[in-house]
Amino acid sequence: MPTGLLIKYFLRVDADGLFHTYPHRGGPFKSLEETQEAIDTYHANRIKIKYLGELSKEDRYVWHKLYWRDGTRKNSKEALDAMMNLDPTLEVVKCLLDKHNEEHHLFEDLAYEVKEVVSYKAHFPENDSQYECRSFSHLNVLAKRGLNDDGNLLFIEITCTDGEFEEYALTCLSAVSSDDNGECCECGDDVKHPTGVEYKKGEAKPHGRCKCINRPISDEAFNKFIVVRDEDSLEAEEARVRRQFRIRSIADGHGARGKYIVPAKRVQA
Repeated sequence: MPTGLLIKYFLRVDADGLFHTYPHRGGPFKSLEETQEAIDTYHANRIKIKYLGELSKEDRYVWHKLYWRDGTRKNSKEALDAMMNLDPTLEVVKCLLDKHNEEHHLFEDLAYEVKEVVSYKAHFPENDSQYECRSFSHLNVLAKRGLNDDGNLLFIEITCTDGEFEEYALTCLSAVSSDDNGECCECGDDVKHPTGVEYKKGEAKPHGRCKCINRPISDEAFNKFIVVRDEDSLEAEEARVRRQFRIRSIADGHGARGKYIVPAKRVQA
């Protein structure tokens, strides 16, 4: 997740050792460093061409303080909409299906192509869980195979483990029909599960002890990404940042930053 951007990237390494990015940013690339450079360059070029232009020093200061690197104003409705419209779930499904296609030699009309994520439930096992993973997710996905296919409903299980990087694995893929009613202690009726297929079914919890174990978002992250301020608050914040810049500029002109310069005493005649 690049610093200062409302976006998360997933990387896939193919059988030839080449790196693919999701969302797509060119490539494939020969190394992780080359991949990172391509991602950074993509966003740097967007900033340079679309947003910075010939801004004054003051406007640049304001931009770096109050805007995300993609040019959206922090804590604005536009920024929240941009974050909500990005779909990391869809991107990781695309990534894992491409990996599945390659590993099973599914090409052209045999290859899966995701059209839509229909339903999604993430689960975070507790510390004493039988599952050795950070999280697992159950999804129903509409996917097609070939140009003439209207799409079929799939059940997918994705497991995430921690390490130097988050690692995602496709641990179950199965077609489901209206007759399927597979068991899952976690999803309930939100996701249609296959029958007779191995996947993590969750862990039944004693009555009265059920609780939400999704990771809570921190107050800092909530204020940074989720809170939307009204136009008056955004304008007042920009005015404060501009005053801050001008005060610092005046201080720099006296040879010191942020310090009050005591004027010389007048000599009495």
